[in-house]
Amino acid sequence: MLRSLKLTSRAIHAAPVGIALAILAASAASAQEKCKMSYDTPAGDTKFGQQLALDVGDVPGHQVRVVELHRVFTTAKPNCEGLKAVEEWDRLYTDYTNGNGRNWGYWVQTLENGDKIFGESN
Repeated sequence: MLRSLKLTSRAIHAAPVGIALAILAASAASAQEKCKMSYDTPAGDTKFGQQLALDVGDVPGHQVRVVELHRVFTTAKPNCEGLKAVEEWDRLYTDYTNGNGRNWGYWVQTLENGDKIFGESN
């Protein structure tokens, strides 16, 4: 019984330290500047690379696909750091019925200075 009481006492003293650390971590994360990018990609600037489409067979028009897209940004605007996106490679999985459905995957965007941004879409 005495031993259990000591552990509880330590937990009570450790709790404020844990709470303080959590508050510091949250404030540091919220202080990060968010840099938004926007662009329009004309259809002519997007090309299909590799593509594999399989008919599911349950209903007409239902397909699953693995797709690679390459986009070139000819009209990109600079982001908050003054950098423009140059190109993007998307590798996606799709589950469509007659052109409607889900897609998810990964993308890599290259900025004009050579930096890369990696993302996930779902």
